[in-house]
Amino acid sequence: KYGVEHYKRNMKGKISLIALLILAVALSGCAQPRYVCGNGVCETAGGEGSTNCARDCGPVACIEEGIGGISGTDSCCEGLTDSGVCGSLEGFCTCSDGFFVCTQCGNGACGLGENACNCPQDCK
Repeated sequence: KYGVEHYKRNMKGKISLIALLILAVALSGCAQPRYVCGNGVCETAGGEGSTNCARDCGPVACIEEGIGGISGTDSCCEGLTDSGVCGSLEGFCTCSDGFFVCTQCGNGACGLGENACNCPQDCK
């Protein structure tokens, strides 16, 4: 009923459709970044900000509770204390040099970023 020409036309159409589908799937996985850090423009509409690109958007004004910072560079927001980044290893407290976490150490509650090593008065 169908000749060779009909078969060839039908196959060309299917191959073209498959090629278009493969191209669409391949291109959909190539999402472009919403911002470029380091281009001198703070692209807030694309999600860029002080926390992920201080070069373009300027430094963070202050660090919130439970968030870490770099000693000598960053500072905690008012009312927070810069506590060491510490943890317990085999029953002994060890702390990282050059880093801190902003806490409410001393308020009687073991809060964000606090543990028995960096705030023993709250975390017993």
